[in-house]
Amino acid sequence: QMPIPVQASEVNHITDDMVAGQFTVEEILGDFYKFTRGTILVAQNAPFDMGFLRVNGNKYKYDFDNSFADTLVMARRLLNLKKNDLGSLCKYFNINLTGAHRALNDAVATAKLFVKLMNMEYSKNKKNA
Repeated sequence: QMPIPVQASEVNHITDDMVAGQFTVEEILGDFYKFTRGTILVAQNAPFDMGFLRVNGNKYKYDFDNSFADTLVMARRLLNLKKNDLGSLCKYFNINLTGAHRALNDAVATAKLFVKLMNMEYSKNKKNA
């Protein structure tokens, strides 16, 4: 319902034409709220996504107070890489990220990344116990 900024399109390769006629936030937020209620959310750079959910949740009377895990924070804590964006982390762990910046592709890659990082965390803690 609003134009995608040129800078955003340059990063995510999503254009106004691609989202024309798609569901609006108002139309899907209630279902997403029900789907995620009582869960711990996992995201790459979670504050960005949580900010979006909370702002829009407040607008439509949904309280996104979920706890969350941030794979970006986990990677920075566990790895010593120059770049910790999703693409770089997927490359490091040999996780397929074909079609980056598409919801399902990014979600699947982030889930696989989360498992890898949790396994690293578990191994690290087990060693230190």
